Amino acid sequence: MAVLVTGGNVNDSTVFETLMARIRVRRPDGGRPRTRPSALPADKGYAARRILAYR
Repeated sequence: MAVLVTGGNVNDSTVFETLMARIRVRRPDGGRPRTRPSALPADKGYAARRILAYR
């Protein structure tokens, strides 16, 4: 899990890549952690072009 606190009116799309760079998903059998989760629960704000292009 990763948390990034910003001001009240900061768009999610401006900090999304920074937040995703902080995620490390441990592998059950050891080894290097994954840097992208297999799923990401989100609200409709994550339909921004910049976030969709990140996928």
